[in-house]
Amino acid sequence: MPPDTYWQTALPTMTVTVAGGKVSFAATTDTFGLVTVDNTTDENNGTATVKNIRNITQLPLTGAAGIAMFTVVGLLVLGAGVGVYVKSRSTRKAMMA
Repeated sequence: MPPDTYWQTALPTMTVTVAGGKVSFAATTDTFGLVTVDNTTDENNGTATVKNIRNITQLPLTGAAGIAMFTVVGLLVLGAGVGVYVKSRSTRKAMMA
């Protein structure tokens, strides 16, 4: 188990199977794709490599599509607001004339 100060959610879990003198691995929980399993490396032993993550900024960035969508919607709302403002000014000028 990791120390209490580690972020527990990112930790992968795996199953190690020993059968007939052969060791094999299977990643059972790997939310961030941190485990690389290769059960064909040796006649008797497989390997599992776990990427060491020191802080949250090293995890894969997610949500980029959501951020882009909110940016586009925000720009559309801004453009609509500018259009309404310009239209209201032209209407006010027409009423004053």
